[in-house]
Amino acid sequence: MKAYALGRGVPERQLLIEDKSCTTVGNLYYAKLELERLVSTTTREFEKEKLRRIIIGTDDIHLLKVYFFATKIFGSDYRIYFYGFWPRGLNTHRMDGIIKQDLGDFQELWPKLWQSPDGDHEAFVRMFKQAKAYKFV
Repeated sequence: MKAYALGRGVPERQLLIEDKSCTTVGNLYYAKLELERLVSTTTREFEKEKLRRIIIGTDDIHLLKVYFFATKIFGSDYRIYFYGFWPRGLNTHRMDGIIKQDLGDFQELWPKLWQSPDGDHEAFVRMFKQAKAYKFV
């Protein structure tokens, strides 16, 4: 994603690359923790506002899932914009498999996640850690 953003003219200093996790929820969780750390160390209000306007880039297959998870994890304190792209070499057969896998993995969790409060990233992650089919990091 970093190379993709840089290739489209996004300045490197404006990128936050989360590399502690290899899962969608983990990426969002750790990104929020880092943004909260940056916000807490900034004294200027306009800088805090800039840090709370974020763009999340992902492939089109994960866009809806990322939108839902990010809304729950970041909450209304952040203005989130989403950018999706179609990955090279991905055919519709493989895409169907990925979507079915996601639906199967999270079937038990969706009702709980849907009812979780927006912005409570700790509660959201606790629910995810309870899922049988999910590894957080």
